[in-house]
Amino acid sequence: MVMSMKLGDLYMQARALSPRAAKFAERLLNTASSIPYEVRLSMRIALLEQIHHAKPPTDTEWSSLERPIRSKDARTHSDVIEARLFVKACEAFAARHW
Repeated sequence: MVMSMKLGDLYMQARALSPRAAKFAERLLNTASSIPYEVRLSMRIALLEQIHHAKPPTDTEWSSLERPIRSKDARTHSDVIEARLFVKACEAFAARHW
């Protein structure tokens, strides 16, 4: 039996992100056209508290969102990886429910 993810599950994932991962996830959500507006808005609201506690990323960190991360750099970019995984979960949710 395959369990279907619910919006509440995504909300819990959003709340579990580190503050920096939440900041990156917000940026990725803003450009994720495959995710319906309603889901993006809901997830941005869920990310607000974590984002409030995040230190501003540097320009180099922002640019890491746009390029592949090599395995040797995974530890350095764990927040970016965490954000990407969250947005992929949002995309999967949207594909199943919208």
